[in-house]
Amino acid sequence: MRRNCTLLLLGASGGIGIAAIQIDAALGARVIACASSEQKLAAVGGPYTEPALRSMAWGGRLLVVGFASGEIPKIPLNLVLLKGCAIVSVFWGEFVRREPPCSLARASGSSARGTASSRRHGRARRGFPAKVLEQQFCH
Repeated sequence: MRRNCTLLLLGASGGIGIAAIQIDAALGARVIACASSEQKLAAVGGPYTEPALRSMAWGGRLLVVGFASGEIPKIPLNLVLLKGCAIVSVFWGEFVRREPPCSLARASGSSARGTASSRRHGRARRGFPAKVLEQQFCH
């Protein structure tokens, strides 16, 4: 994540999502965090993945961390071409298993060290109902 980039985070209410908010905010990103409801019980992701990809800027990255919604999205590959973007798997457990000597060193580079020592925390500035996200992305 580069400073001043914008991150749309689907499924931001879980443990991984909250950690991602804090890390990316500490790195200087503008984080737009999405949860499915105020109660944060239902997962967000699946049906919102394609609309999120459609709204992505040129050269963006779609990071696939999991499928908490239960729905594995079907991505039209022409969107990847039209957006000049990348879809990247973030499967930490398998990465560490396959590349143990370098995984921790690569993951804890200067950006991660700076984040760990940073006193900044991701804080919500404003909240919107899930319906607003659906209206903005699906219509």
